[in-house]
Amino acid sequence: MFDNEENSNNQTTMEQEITEELTAYYEKVIELLLKINRKSYELYLKTPHNERENREKLEKIFRPIIKKFNEENSSDFDIDFLDFPSISVSTALTESLNQLTIFHGKAIDTLPIMNSREATTNFVGDLTVIKNNVKLVAEKFNSLPGTLSISTHKLLCKAISVFTEQNHAGKTTGIKSYEVNFPLKEYALQCGYDVEEHDTSTPEEAEQEKKRVKNTLDNFRKKVKKDLEMLYAYSLTWEEKVKGKLYDFDSMRIIGRYSIKKGIISVEFTVSMAEYMIQLTQTKYSAALFSIDDRKPNAYNIGWKMATHYNNDNNLIVGTANLLKVKTLLACTSLPDLETVRGTEHGWIDRIKEPFESALDVLTKNRVLADWRYSHSKGVEMTDTEATNFESYEDWANTLLYFELKDPHDHTERLARNADKKKEAKTKRTRKKKKSDE
Repeated sequence: MFDNEENSNNQTTMEQEITEELTAYYEKVIELLLKINRKSYELYLKTPHNERENREKLEKIFRPIIKKFNEENSSDFDIDFLDFPSISVSTALTESLNQLTIFHGKAIDTLPIMNSREATTNFVGDLTVIKNNVKLVAEKFNSLPGTLSISTHKLLCKAISVFTEQNHAGKTTGIKSYEVNFPLKEYALQCGYDVEEHDTSTPEEAEQEKKRVKNTLDNFRKKVKKDLEMLYAYSLTWEEKVKGKLYDFDSMRIIGRYSIKKGIISVEFTVSMAEYMIQLTQTKYSAALFSIDDRKPNAYNIGWKMATHYNNDNNLIVGTANLLKVKTLLACTSLPDLETVRGTEHGWIDRIKEPFESALDVLTKNRVLADWRYSHSKGVEMTDTEATNFESYEDWANTLLYFELKDPHDHTERLARNADKKKEAKTKRTRKKKKSDE
């Protein structure tokens, strides 16, 4: 098709057509992978910061296709895959990886903001932390390999996302399985660990690359094992309204069994934990939160709060899903309060405001957030002067922060359906009342 006699315009047009065809083919491959094995697609796509590697893999898929095309058509068509246009993957496919659906409630939401500094330890070494009226007890804490960490919450959310995928919300009789399984390597990739082999030039380099991947994955396995041991030691006590009824949950264990065998992480939730979760509302967990450095808990907790706030139906309906007060977000962090820093050499700007803004920048860098800014009511942007010259701590803490999640879930259609159902139900009640009054 592409011989030397064709003019440049025809050549360009043909190249564009082939590019479009290849893109369409690529999307079909993605859809097929997702249908056959969701995990294969997740491993293939990896995380956003590995885009170059993704395109190198893309080239491996399409290079044989291009070669066959050229042989059949006596052409020399080619594509520079490092300059290949962004692949248009459907919103639904992108969302399914970027936003994980999970059951969530008071205890699950509170767990990541607990820290050892607020804990007490009894004579047998059991650690107790109370936060937001949720009590966590970690048995024989001093003998445990880990500590209270966002790393444990990440693993819990990963396990809950698989549980949510396996079980639909509703009656406890609908629980299909208390056990969840997911690949260690997949989870490592989500957490930002480079555990895939890169192309090498020599057998020696290939061997070194294989060892590097093995060592990285072995270290990650040790980290996950510590988190599993922590979750196994936890029990939670709290009160919470579930579907309008107040329940008293006393000393509830989270998981009853765990293992890592042949590259698969297995977690079995306790019956009480599973029955609790199945009754909860669902939210979206931004998968980019997995890649937040475990040493930056403030960034993680702010991002988690933003995600649960944004994906709340009532907030979406009233138009406040992208707005939170600074003081609300501060409550999720371990940053000092005003009284602690008052009168010290470094005031509230250095010790509270700047670390808070640094945490927001971490969320942007890790693609949890697309943007953030201080704002007036209804998301009206502040001027640069207003946003950098707060009169006092109180003035700043009471300011609204506008944020945009990266690749958020689109709730529009679902909310519209719910609104139609409510309207229909109201109409039926009205008709029924009229009939009874006649």
